[in-house]
Amino acid sequence: MNKPWKIDNKVSYSIRKRTTGAISMLLSSVILFREFLKKSKNKKFSTNFGNEFILFNPFNRTTKSQRIFLSDILLDSIEEVIEDQTDLNRSTKQYEPGDIFFPEKKVKVLVVDYNKPVFEVFRKKLKEFEIDVIFHETTNIEYINNHLLNLDIDLVWMFESYNQHQPFKTLDLLTHCKFQEWFGDFEDARAIVEDINYRPHESLKSVCHSFLRKVELMKYMIPIFVHRKEVIIPETMKNLKEQPYGTIDFKSIINDKEE
Repeated sequence: MNKPWKIDNKVSYSIRKRTTGAISMLLSSVILFREFLKKSKNKKFSTNFGNEFILFNPFNRTTKSQRIFLSDILLDSIEEVIEDQTDLNRSTKQYEPGDIFFPEKKVKVLVVDYNKPVFEVFRKKLKEFEIDVIFHETTNIEYINNHLLNLDIDLVWMFESYNQHQPFKTLDLLTHCKFQEWFGDFEDARAIVEDINYRPHESLKSVCHSFLRKVELMKYMIPIFVHRKEVIIPETMKNLKEQPYGTIDFKSIINDKEE
């Protein structure tokens, strides 16, 4: 008697065949589009596809002045290691030993392969202030799968892809980004996600803006980079619209080419 849940080899083969066929069609389309671009006048359309930022542990680990100091030193370290980063939001303040008080003389940071060179420079800089930098080293996969509340760290360098417009910006951060693991359980954050009634003059957009603005003003969240990608398209394509997460709304495009 055949078992209804048994998968026949032919099913697996047919899936592979269809997948291979789809990939072949996609590659053919890409080649045709490239040939088309060679014959036309083109322009670049820029879209946002991600943000990098420093996020501090909000559970009474650092003061605001300490967060400002640590982020300034880390941004300086990034500039030293990563060339051609003219858009860094850096401070011009020069610090001297004794300017900032750290009772425990240490700071704990999450380190993965791609940012370790920067944190090595960060550690060297803080040594001048007699502050030890303790590395919690992990892989990117382990970082994604591990909850931030399970980690004994003071700050993390994050990359997240989220909508750039409110209220969706804050909603994304509080629902599908790792940001939520430290900030999602606060009362005002839960009020946003659970759609608790606001005061009559407030809208979801204003509440989301106020929440994130407070996080930024308290220096828990410090921007590093905004990642943008450029898409090459024919000049005749008009009415281009950027969708969330760096995609283009292709159905809105109008081809203005005169026949």
